Amino acid sequence: MILLQTAIADYRNSFIKNVSMIFGDNFKIYVGPRYFEQSTTTSKYVLDQRYTKEVKNIFLLNNKICCQLLPFYTVLKEDVVVFELNPRILSNWPLMFIRKLIGKKNVLWGHAWSRKGAGSKTELLRHIMRRLSHSLLFYTEQQKLEFNQKYPKYPGGTFIAPNSLYSEIDIQAVPLTGDDILYVGRLVKSKRVDLLINAFALAVNEVNKTVNLHIVGNGPEANELHSLVKELGLEQRVVFYGHVADVDELKALYKTSLFTVSPGYVGLSITQSFAFGRPMLVADKENHSPEIEAFVDNKNGMFFTAGNAQDLSTKLISFLEQKSDWVARFDAIAQDCKVRYSTEKMANGFADAVRK
Repeated sequence: MILLQTAIADYRNSFIKNVSMIFGDNFKIYVGPRYFEQSTTTSKYVLDQRYTKEVKNIFLLNNKICCQLLPFYTVLKEDVVVFELNPRILSNWPLMFIRKLIGKKNVLWGHAWSRKGAGSKTELLRHIMRRLSHSLLFYTEQQKLEFNQKYPKYPGGTFIAPNSLYSEIDIQAVPLTGDDILYVGRLVKSKRVDLLINAFALAVNEVNKTVNLHIVGNGPEANELHSLVKELGLEQRVVFYGHVADVDELKALYKTSLFTVSPGYVGLSITQSFAFGRPMLVADKENHSPEIEAFVDNKNGMFFTAGNAQDLSTKLISFLEQKSDWVARFDAIAQDCKVRYSTEKMANGFADAVRK
């Protein structure tokens, strides 16, 4: 079995480890050094594995499409190949088509729809691509349900590999040692980290002087965000850490934080927050990734009015005022995440799609 990926970030390390344990010597990865988003790069752990071969990615049209330089014949002859469900990877098209003709098994892995939904302009291309596959692997139950409703007679099987970050052993509520606020994610415009900084500036005089804002992540907005913090005079209250992948380092940051914030669209950071037992403050009307299905308002977090710094500021203060109520939910939040979003569960779903 071959897994083809444009890039595999370090948050996939635990998942890859579990998959390699399932398939052993029957597992190969061909992966490029980075994704369409240049801040997403392939982890050293993945590149160092004996089953991994790094290939060259060629990006065209300002990173809108990609072609991978793959060992064409090797990919054609293998029993099963797992492709990304992304029509912008041009090199996948001829491989999938020829493999379909010669009776080889193609598995497509990714989101059921593009970020713009089932009615996007690329849906026809995605539909054609799906028709070249034997089975489909989605990230959430909701995606599978939506797809089966739209295409009830899809000939291949549909499977779920819940988008997970950590092994069961690492999913547990960490003890609280502070009242800080935490953001973890890429520093890009769509994540609206500037909104969080502005909201924190509005709230800073209303909260304890020991409460700080921690920002974890890299991206093209980093310099502008540092400048904004300086402009607002918050250098002593806002701390930037850059990219942090080590689980123990992340746990140390979560220990000092009462809750996390997603000021823009929600991504994988929501399951990370829940894995460590922390509730999340989430924008109510953003184009969220499917991982938003893990969120339940007033159970494992709260909504704030998207794009509204004043409302976000009010909710930051509210979270801190309700500290005891949220701390009492830490263990339940982590336990729910362990049941639904472990890398063991993700790897088993992946294996089901490959073996079908």
